[in-house]
Amino acid sequence: MYGVRGGTYTIVEAFEKLARELGVQIITNTDVNHIVIEGKKAIGVDTIKGFIAGDEIIANIDALTVYEKMLPKSKRNKWTKREPSVSGYAMLLGVNKQYDQLVHHNVFFPENYQDEFISIFDRGEMPDDPTIYICYSGYSDPTMTKKQTSNLFVLVNAPYINEKTDWEQLREPLMEKILQKLEEKGLVDLRENIAYIQTMTPADIKRNTGAYQGAIYGMSSNNIQQAFSRIPNKANDYDHLWFVGGTAHPGGGTPIVTLSGKLVAEEIIRRYKK
Repeated sequence: MYGVRGGTYTIVEAFEKLARELGVQIITNTDVNHIVIEGKKAIGVDTIKGFIAGDEIIANIDALTVYEKMLPKSKRNKWTKREPSVSGYAMLLGVNKQYDQLVHHNVFFPENYQDEFISIFDRGEMPDDPTIYICYSGYSDPTMTKKQTSNLFVLVNAPYINEKTDWEQLREPLMEKILQKLEEKGLVDLRENIAYIQTMTPADIKRNTGAYQGAIYGMSSNNIQQAFSRIPNKANDYDHLWFVGGTAHPGGGTPIVTLSGKLVAEEIIRRYKK
């Protein structure tokens, strides 16, 4: 198994460093209200700090969110009527203890795996006994943790946002349930050794990342149409508007998402070289 020393976020920092060295201006903490369209052409973005013009507009948040919130209403139903994929409930734990049974990737399956899928996909509800995934990056990269401590990323599957679940109300009870199950699975005294904890619900994921309905894999792939019909990188509706990311072609996952950005960059360069 290969990884990046210091964690995956160092890739982001490397991209930022290179971009700034090349003269790229990076504007942060500036919400985009909508993409400005003139005729059939994207000409810039309207932000909380004013209008920013652009020859090419590349949207790298969830493309379904772009259609829902940032483009004229007439274009929204085409894609936003598609069913979202599964979401997730996550915990970031700093633990003053090491567990010898944990490796880099760990999965704890429930007794009835099928019930989890029925709860999430058929009923749109949080399963009573979810599969629990733990990433312990300190196992492979000791620079990520101090001695006799553990940095644990804990994730369970969850339904995308719907009217059935109040995630703020469920946040604490679900955290306690997962921690208890992990202790039952052998992580003895986990709760009393937690030095840091941060939880993320589907609502947090939607708010912080722009993921449509909090879905972490874009559109659902539960039918042939959605599995093989991703949003194209070049918008069909407007000129000079592009999509990159997990909901656009070619798909989700860090390497594939990076490839979508590479494909768009190469196509834009090709067009300007003509």
